Amino acid sequence: METFVLVHGACHTGESWREVTRILEAKGHRVYTPTAGGNQPGADKQVTLQQVYQPIVDLIEKKDLHDVILLGHSLGGTTIQFVAQAIPQRIKRLVFMGALVLEDQKPILETFPELQVFFETSEIDEEKGTILFSFPIWREVFMNDVDLQTAQRIYKQLTPNPINYIMDKVDLQKFYTLQISKSYLHGTEDAIVPYRIYEKTAKLLGIHRFVQYEGSHEIMYSNPQEIAKKILVAGRD
Repeated sequence: METFVLVHGACHTGESWREVTRILEAKGHRVYTPTAGGNQPGADKQVTLQQVYQPIVDLIEKKDLHDVILLGHSLGGTTIQFVAQAIPQRIKRLVFMGALVLEDQKPILETFPELQVFFETSEIDEEKGTILFSFPIWREVFMNDVDLQTAQRIYKQLTPNPINYIMDKVDLQKFYTLQISKSYLHGTEDAIVPYRIYEKTAKLLGIHRFVQYEGSHEIMYSNPQEIAKKILVAGRD
């Protein structure tokens, strides 16, 4: 039995893992799906970076979890970098799923300037400090492997994501000294984190296990059985 903590990406909550959780738990594993700070229903969107990742740290410590397989999807990849810095002794393996990985002292768009177009075409509320993907981007880039009705249904579940902390330069010096095993899950139809972005990430992660799945960036909705199977491959010893 393994212990998984699954961390969602931007504009999502822990609910995005509902079907994957059901599948993994049916196989006897323990699964936790916390929601990052600022993404809970009714949450204040003016959050610091520590307030974003602290709920994940708190859950792991409160449940006294050890040998955790900590998975971060999309922007959640950056979140688990900070969780790993905070409590490395509790983490057995980091799994980056279609994930972005930050460099030390560099904001996300400096490492991945290719993503600028997605920020520019998303819905940004400067007063509230939030960003929400526009539906055309969601449909064509994030959920390109489902029918229109499914994409519309899931889009209604999204929540505006805090944006201020995303643009900050961050201290990840400790992360890049950690001796924690790593895996990377890459989707063949992932248009938001295509292979060329993974190649940049691979250089940052160093030695890691590469696991590929057939599907889009949002495979946890479009094919939870497939991604649950691949999560087990990515997480095994």
